[in-house]
Parts: sequence; C-alpha cells; structure tokens
Amino acid sequence: MMLPDCKGSVVLVRGGALGDFVLTLPLAQSLRDLRPAARLVLVGDPTTTRLAGEAQRIDATGADWARMFTPAGPSVSLREIFADCQLLVASVPRGTQASEVYLRNLRSLCGNLRIGDPLPETGQTRHMVERLLDPLRKDCVLPSCLRPSIQLPSVPPREHLIVLHPGSGGRSKCWPPAQFAALLTYLHDRGQRTEILWGPAEEARRHEFPPSLSDSAVLRAPFTPWALAHYLASARLYIGNDTGPGHVAAAVGCPTISLFGPTDPKLWRPLGPSGHVVQAPDGDLASLSLSQVIDAVDIALG
Repeated sequence: MMLPDCKGSVVLVRGGALGDFVLTLPLAQSLRDLRPAARLVLVGDPTTTRLAGEAQRIDATGADWARMFTPAGPSVSLREIFADCQLLVASVPRGTQASEVYLRNLRSLCGNLRIGDPLPETGQTRHMVERLLDPLRKDCVLPSCLRPSIQLPSVPPREHLIVLHPGSGGRSKCWPPAQFAALLTYLHDRGQRTEILWGPAEEARRHEFPPSLSDSAVLRAPFTPWALAHYLASARLYIGNDTGPGHVAAAVGCPTISLFGPTDPKLWRPLGPSGHVVQAPDGDLASLSLSQVIDAVDIALG
C-alpha cells in the first residue's frame, strides 16, 4: 500500500562505517520515491551521508544526537527539525544496551517509526541491501535494481588506472601485504598504471607493508568519501579487500575485484555493474594465492 504523498520530512538514521552507508543508498532512494514531495533528512556522519545526494543532514556524532541515547531525550533543536516528520526509518541493532532508551526517544520524535536491523539474521542468504530495505516492504514496491548508486554532478573520464587498496578495518579481512606487493609488481611488469589507495588504516600500519608497495607506486589519500568517489569513478579497475572503498567504487560504476576472507560475499559483496569476488579457501586470506587473484585481474582486463 502506498502511503499518501505529502509535504513534511522523511528521516533515515544510519550509523556505521563507510561501506555500511553505501549499502543503505537504495533505502535512501526508496524513501525519496515513497515521499517525493517530502524533505529527506539523513542522520549520520555528514561526510558520508553526502554520498546520498541532496538532503538535510544531522551529525550523529554531535551533542544533540548524543542526548538520544540518554533519559534526557531529544533537544529542543531536534524536536524542531522533526516537527513535520512523517516517517522515520532507523537502523538499530537489536539487543544493544542502549536500544530501549534510544528507541523510546526516536518514537518521541516521530510516531511513524520503522526499525531495521543492520546486522545479518541467522542463516541469511540474501544480500544486506535487501535486508536494509525491510522497513519499507509493506509500504511500497521496492526497486528491481538494488545496486547502490552514487550520483556525481559530473563523471570524470575513465583513465587507464588500476587502484589497489591493501588495507581494511580488520586484519582478518586483509590479504597479506606481501601479496599486494607481488600483485603490484605483476601489474607494473605489464605496463599497467597503478596507484595505491592509502588511508588512515594503512598509514597506521605502514611498518607492516613492504617498502616496495609504498615506494614504487603513487599513494592516493582522498580526504573525504565524496573525494574518494570522484577518484574511483575515474579508475579502470579497483582491487581491494572487503572494505568500504570497494563499495564506493562499485557505486560509481568502477569495475571491482573484491578479496573476501571470513565474511560472506553473498551478504556483503559490492554490487556494481562489473564486480568480481575472489573467495579465500576456508575464509583465510593468508591461503589465497597470488595466481588466483591474477587470474581474476586478467579476466577483468581482458
């Protein structure tokens, strides 16, 4: 059943890391489609929520939103912003210690509250993009294309550039640095222009990476997710671990090769127009051979 269209606002509350938000982009677009005349309000990291396009933004790390997890409840300024809220969708993990107080405060801002769990359910086989859309399933026909999309105001020309991203938030999700260095050598030997995506996680672990990895290629460190999206939109191919930039690359249409270890690619793989997953045997990336990755690269470049 379609909800009647009206003015006012619809709100999406989504925390989490960069990749988590990219997977929420179809939900944000579905909210726009459901209430096209309403103002979209996004609560999260403002540098990340910018990837969803035009919207009013509330910083989830600010003092006003911090009150939402306490008995003090919403501030006056938050109540003013939510005064015309018609629908509030929030991603809240079930069973967290703060959830009871938090949910009560959310409901006080908008009676029409829909909760979605951002964590997989037991035995889940569908992609997380589909799970994140659950709060709207009874209200509208969901889009047939579930691929997250980042709309850039201008699309940079595609260059003959391969981007390697050797890091991730967790070591168990990282292919060994020496293997990335060997892959870089393979690409250079074949005349492929290659750059290294180098963020805070990689800089903090610089001593773990072979000098050949950081010394023989240009290191790129876009300062914001928006700058990262522009950079990856110009690349010919992105190769990296299961991490946020891979989802950004897919969402701007860059072909991707994602190296998966302990996480399930059926749930978490980047959804792009040309995405390839290389799964490590037994979920252990240390056992993923260079030849397996090279085979995927050759196919992608073929």
